[in-house]
Amino acid sequence: MQVEFSNLDYRISNTPKFQDIIDIVKRMRIEDRRELAEVHGVTSAIGTILAVEASREKEVYIGFNKDTPEIIFGLGRCNFSGVGCPWLLATDGIKSVPIATIRSARLFVNNWLDQTPILTNIVDARNTIHLKWLHLLGFKFFPDQREVNHVPIKQFYRIKE
Repeated sequence: MQVEFSNLDYRISNTPKFQDIIDIVKRMRIEDRRELAEVHGVTSAIGTILAVEASREKEVYIGFNKDTPEIIFGLGRCNFSGVGCPWLLATDGIKSVPIATIRSARLFVNNWLDQTPILTNIVDARNTIHLKWLHLLGFKFFPDQREVNHVPIKQFYRIKE
């Protein structure tokens, strides 16, 4: 999906530059660092690189507030045919993302569902901002809460209608 989406001072681009990724890693939210370390067992730098590398071609996006990169997200490949794994990592700048931009992000999710009819992944149950984002993007959560490495997680999903 070719995109250069803009909303006031906020824009999303699918042409991530290495320096933008490094900038996000350096300023990554504590909650995202904790999730990468405790759930996945990797540093924020390694986790971000693995997420980018596991993503489908041209399915990595960076959100900028003015010219500052604040979020990186994408659609990762899963081990099952027809299933994609959406992911998102962010700086504290995610708190100032305009609500209209979040709602517009549904375009990405709908495009992903056209390619892959099932989207699913896990999120640290303590990561409230990510839970809110997922809810706004139309994802549902399985009712049971599980643990990975003694960390409470929620599995989320969205199925093409």
